[in-house]
Amino acid sequence: AGEVLDEVKALVDAPDSDLFDVLSYILFVLPPLTREERADRVKKDGLEDEGEEMRSFLRRVLGAYVEAGESELDNERLGRHIEAAYGSLGDGRSKLGETASIREAYLGMQARLYGASGGTDD
Repeated sequence: AGEVLDEVKALVDAPDSDLFDVLSYILFVLPPLTREERADRVKKDGLEDEGEEMRSFLRRVLGAYVEAGESELDNERLGRHIEAAYGSLGDGRSKLGETASIREAYLGMQARLYGASGGTDD
């Protein structure tokens, strides 16, 4: 499946975009954003409701997304991101808060990443 996506990305001249943008381009003729452009929009306007520690953590996750792709946003990756940033899940929870609030911020960041304003210059 990854090889097919890479071929489609090459066909629409969007090698640094992810599946969402490639499909948006194909289905709606929306110009694809690179992962970096998409992440920069969230960093700029989508994290203001979070505390400073959570913003820093989510920026780190967005950096991994830019570098490695949308697989970094898998729910299963959340624990790995916390461990990478803080050394352990316990240390991460002590800095970021309860697991439910961390997950809520993580999912909210993803929603903003792919939200309606994330794909166009409204």
